[in-house]
Amino acid sequence: MTSKPLRVLQILPRLEVGGVERGTLEWAHALKKMGHVPFVVSGGGQGAQWLKQAGIQHFTMPVGRKRFSSLRLVKPLRALMIELGVDVVHARSRFPAWLAHWAIKKINPKPAFVTTLHGLHTVSPYASIMAKGDRVIAVSETASDYLETHFAKHLKAKPVVIHRGIDERVFPYQAQVDPLWAEKVFSERPDFRNRFKILLPGRMTAVKGGLELLDWLCTCDDGMVLMVNGKPEDSHYTKAFNQKARSAGVESRIMWLGVERDMVSLYACADVVLSVNQKPESFGRTVLEALTIGRPVVAYDHGGVGEIMRALFPQGLVPANDLDRLGALIKAFKNNPPIVPQHGQFRLAHQFEKTMSVYQELLQSRQQEGVS
Repeated sequence: MTSKPLRVLQILPRLEVGGVERGTLEWAHALKKMGHVPFVVSGGGQGAQWLKQAGIQHFTMPVGRKRFSSLRLVKPLRALMIELGVDVVHARSRFPAWLAHWAIKKINPKPAFVTTLHGLHTVSPYASIMAKGDRVIAVSETASDYLETHFAKHLKAKPVVIHRGIDERVFPYQAQVDPLWAEKVFSERPDFRNRFKILLPGRMTAVKGGLELLDWLCTCDDGMVLMVNGKPEDSHYTKAFNQKARSAGVESRIMWLGVERDMVSLYACADVVLSVNQKPESFGRTVLEALTIGRPVVAYDHGGVGEIMRALFPQGLVPANDLDRLGALIKAFKNNPPIVPQHGQFRLAHQFEKTMSVYQELLQSRQQEGVS
């Protein structure tokens, strides 16, 4: 292998707020810092401006539009890859991955094609593209098992497990709440400031869970309050959640946060952070973030969340959907707050090193095989 800078094109639907989007931005920045040349193709969004400010080229294409007419993007995408002289194309989502797959087919020599499976998609031929990379990265053992169970015939090699990483400088251990943030957040609900706060982080959806917590909230200590992201009018789900809270008589114990950007302060002000997904997640970034700054987490024991918890804070695990155990553990943590130890696992630097190793190994093997 030559030591020349790699030219890496990442492709995803859009660059809005989310784990996949954040990972794309972090990796683009890391590639540039390493001396490589990153490019990103997406349908645009807030992250595109961040890339521009960082001096990283972003190309806006509607690669997330799942419609037949989007196949017209294959030819201009191919032309862009050739013009940029990319060595690696890294896809993180199904439809953009299909477009990249078809674009690469008629390029000679072909760039290496890498996919990362971020979610446990419904099993279908459409989802099979995430197993068709020259190398496939899985964000957890759970994601790797999913690929090998459902798409083994498409895999060219065993998936490479690279857990998502976290920057401990962004999420420092024993982080404190920003006083200005607290003043803003609690100005309308000062009574919440000194109560036992249980945080349900992430966008509120049926899959993320939450409605069933209201039944438990009716029976628990009046001093406990539930903090949730969003506003009651945001969606059908938040409206149903708010209506049930009202009917159950616990509306006054729900704190709606809106869209919260300062996640460090949010985790730091919580006494317990919850993960109650109704389906297993491939990873569970919010759980890792909370544990990294030292906040106790109570989580259902399944999927990637279970992996993180077993590694860092196993005493916070409860069987999935067991509200009695969940409630009992929250009460126990209230009466005897646990210490979450500082950890050295799941570091962003490790994630970057392993991802670059995948690229280098793949390109070296292709060079030795004379792949065109």
